[in-house]
Amino acid sequence: PQTAAISSMQLASEGSRNSVAPQLLKSYTTFDNQLREDAEEAHADLEKKRIDIADSEMPGEKPSWAKQLSSSPYFDAFFAAVVLLNAIYIGIE
Repeated sequence: PQTAAISSMQLASEGSRNSVAPQLLKSYTTFDNQLREDAEEAHADLEKKRIDIADSEMPGEKPSWAKQLSSSPYFDAFFAAVVLLNAIYIGIE
C-alpha cells in the first residue's frame, strides 16, 4: 500500500517519467485521491464563504428597498397573478 508521505524526490522522479511517456490507463494512488478530495473540500469551503459574504448584511444596516420588496410574499403572489392572467389572455387571443 502507498503511504501518504511521499518525498519531493519521488514526486520529481515520477513527474519527469510521466512527462516523457504519458500513460493512457493510469490508476490513481491513495495519495492522489486524497489530494483531489482535499482540493474539492477546500474549494467547497471557499465557495461557501463567498456565498455567505454575499448574502450577509452589515449589522444594523437596513436592507435595500429592492431586497425588502422581492422578499415579500405579496411580491410572489402579485407576479403569480400576472403570469396566470397573461396565460389566460394568450389562450383567449
